Amino acid sequence: MEKLLLFTTGGATADASNVNSSEIAMYNIKDFRGAKAKNATTISIFFETSNGREIVDLGITSGKHNSVLRSISNAIVKSTQSIITIADIDNSEKIDTNITSVSLVANETLVQSLTGNSRTQIDPLARNYSKLFIANTHTSDVTCTLELHNGSTYTHLFNAISIPANVSLILDRDEIAFDLNTYTLHATSGNASGKLTFTFIL
Repeated sequence: MEKLLLFTTGGATADASNVNSSEIAMYNIKDFRGAKAKNATTISIFFETSNGREIVDLGITSGKHNSVLRSISNAIVKSTQSIITIADIDNSEKIDTNITSVSLVANETLVQSLTGNSRTQIDPLARNYSKLFIANTHTSDVTCTLELHNGSTYTHLFNAISIPANVSLILDRDEIAFDLNTYTLHATSGNASGKLTFTFIL
């Protein structure tokens, strides 16, 4: 028997006539890829679906990550139901009383362009993206430097790599993954006008 995990945000209760994909979702347990604390009051749950990577953010009582994660784990392992309600805010049904809210994040994209040649933080970078496209929008080659900063030291991911005119450099998840709690990401263009556009795809 396949198991499905149900989430609602409360949007159907607020405005049932305008419910959309950001308010109700159900995921096959086989698409579950894990969960982790995002901050003191949020847990992020990750799914790899046929539509791409999707994330469910659960708002929780501060510091109750362990309780919520254990409740979810127990439900997945022990439930005999095909539909497991993790957090149905519309109907006030939750797998753990410490869950306070649900936010559905699908197909999230971050786009940021460099307009000069000074070192620039790529911000916000709040999730684990699947790909990064660095597009050269200039009519000639532009170099790009990408670095991580831990608050005191810059570490190169790559240094002054040349991107041909009207070409995108593509980095996969394992090439751009880093600890968001420790590092920030910074880019430097070799062109005085920047001419580089960064697109992160969830």
